Amino acid sequence: MTEPGHREPAPGELRMVQRFINSAALLEQRDELATIEATRRWLLRNHVTDADRPVREWERQELVSLREALRDLASANAGSALPGGAAAVLDRAAGRVRLAMRLSRSGRYRLVPEGQGMDRPISEVLVRVLNAMSDGSWVRLKACARDGCRWAFYDSSRNRSGVWCSMATCGNREKGAAYRLRRSQRTAASHEPEDRARNASVAAKGPQ
Repeated sequence: MTEPGHREPAPGELRMVQRFINSAALLEQRDELATIEATRRWLLRNHVTDADRPVREWERQELVSLREALRDLASANAGSALPGGAAAVLDRAAGRVRLAMRLSRSGRYRLVPEGQGMDRPISEVLVRVLNAMSDGSWVRLKACARDGCRWAFYDSSRNRSGVWCSMATCGNREKGAAYRLRRSQRTAASHEPEDRARNASVAAKGPQ
């Protein structure tokens, strides 16, 4: 899928986390985890479940909760406060993670997720988040600041100043909305002296 604003996708293992968050496209009202079967297809496509492993409804709901908590965590990278509820979801998910150490071909140990059932995909996602936090790339994964969008994008700018997935769409719309709000506030403020004078005049005349 082409990224908004012709951005490059997140690099390496972080790309899977980006795909996980963007399994729900809010502007398009598309959700790849909306049903049990759709969730299973997404897990198979991303190689984080076995072909004969069924998905239960409560497991689907846990994945959706984790996805939205990670979206909030990505929003925090763009300057938003992390909701307490999101932190609780992430901590609870982390408690299910099972890790092992494996020696790679390069002769260095790395952490690999283990576990069965829904523990495996949860571990797969969170291990990638942990690795991205360790190598410094996590701070560049952000959620678009436009409330109706919140698409996860990778900010490759030198100063990490990106806040919208696309300046041409979400950025311009947000700036346009902010401008209209400021203009309406200035208009209201300019009418205040006239309103005060009118009210004072009515008060001075007293009851008619």
